[in-house]
Amino acid sequence: MLDAHPDRTVIMATHSFLSITGTHRTTPQRPGGTAPAAMWQDFVAQHCQIRLVLSGHEHDGDLGEASRTDENVCGQPVHQILTDYQARANGGNGWLRYYSFEPTEGTLTATTYSPVLGQYETDADSSFTLPFDLTSREPAPFEPIGTARVDAGEVASVEWPDLALGTEYEWRAVVSDGASTTTSSTWTLRTPAANAPPTASIAVESDGLAVTASASGSSDADGTIASYAWQLGDGSTATGETVTHTYAGTGVYPITLTVTDDEGASGEAVRSVTVLDPAERVLALDAFTRTLANAWGSADVGGPWTLRGTASRFSVSGGAGRMTIPPATTQTVFADLNGVSSASTRIDAVFSVGSLVEAQYVSLVGRRIGSANYIARLRLQADGGVRMYLLQDGATAIAPMLQVPITIAPGQQYAFSMEVTGTSPTTVRAKLWPVGQAEPGWLRSGTNSLAALQAPGAVSVFTYVPNNPGGGSVAFDRITVTEP
Repeated sequence: MLDAHPDRTVIMATHSFLSITGTHRTTPQRPGGTAPAAMWQDFVAQHCQIRLVLSGHEHDGDLGEASRTDENVCGQPVHQILTDYQARANGGNGWLRYYSFEPTEGTLTATTYSPVLGQYETDADSSFTLPFDLTSREPAPFEPIGTARVDAGEVASVEWPDLALGTEYEWRAVVSDGASTTTSSTWTLRTPAANAPPTASIAVESDGLAVTASASGSSDADGTIASYAWQLGDGSTATGETVTHTYAGTGVYPITLTVTDDEGASGEAVRSVTVLDPAERVLALDAFTRTLANAWGSADVGGPWTLRGTASRFSVSGGAGRMTIPPATTQTVFADLNGVSSASTRIDAVFSVGSLVEAQYVSLVGRRIGSANYIARLRLQADGGVRMYLLQDGATAIAPMLQVPITIAPGQQYAFSMEVTGTSPTTVRAKLWPVGQAEPGWLRSGTNSLAALQAPGAVSVFTYVPNNPGGGSVAFDRITVTEP
């Protein structure tokens, strides 16, 4: 009925639609019914002719009035009014509501009256005026689509170009034989909906360095998937619904799948896969592909990170585990992998700093047992210089300090490696180099035999930032722990 008369102004009367608090209930009154919230969303708001909704049913003692106004999909106001007096004394005492419309003023006025009591109610919920435009709306004029000349009894057709997808149009035919003209009824048509892009989905199975990736869970709601394109995270590409690939070494690789449907639309999914070279004896690995605040979560391999320091100093975002010390604060914060226990350990970290802070430390702990530990420490300088220390418990030197012959730049990534092997004595060594350059030999090496550290231990990373106006930060893009 509404679709047949799109130019009519509609007042809709229904049973339960508005609660006494002016809300739309999200559950139906009875099983199998329609919830008022769904009635608004799916029906009233979709039909722009409906300008006023009147309802009842809802009451609580003498309370039984409410109103609200919301915009429909056409951006026009729809007034919704509840009146229900049945719970008042004597079955309602005859209270009734009537509405007066003033087309010239563009208003409706609500009046509440009881002929039994001979009284009006004049509170704001019972007596009010709302804007209500009753100006006649001229329908949009029809424009010519095309003209066809045919003999009597033949079918005339024209092409209607440039129609928007998913849109309803009205049309009619005007027929003339040269002497008289006849206009048909008005018909409607709806153009097909716009093509929905496909959804890409990746399922991955790994065995050592070998990975099988499947796109079988991908779908296209209104067509078919025509092609599958894979980027496997190490520069390799592939096509097809299922691919098998063997990586060169241990790592966390982002696999990207792009699916294209039969109309050329595409969808993309990304999933990281962790592969381990059995020969490398990986103890822990983290590529920080998650997003977290006040935490680091769990490593891809190696268990959960245990944090020491104010929780808000830690976060994971943009593919990095971050430690951030605010301005005017002196603090050391640690991230421990207590799930690692080894007496032969190499820890490799890729890191960057957000700024150059004099005397900031970026440190690796290759063996930690209780409060005792072996540390490889970088002491940064404000001019970009960097000093390397090998320490037992942060105070006892294992090897002489080294002024590393590189210059640290904010945002640049550096590889920092530490190896701790053997017991009685333990050999400790470290190296540092810019990512993208050839890995050097060990820059510093020494031995130590502190009794408390001659056993398997856990690993950690930490930073220290002294009090300064700008604070300081370090981002670890990747941490790998192996047994050399």
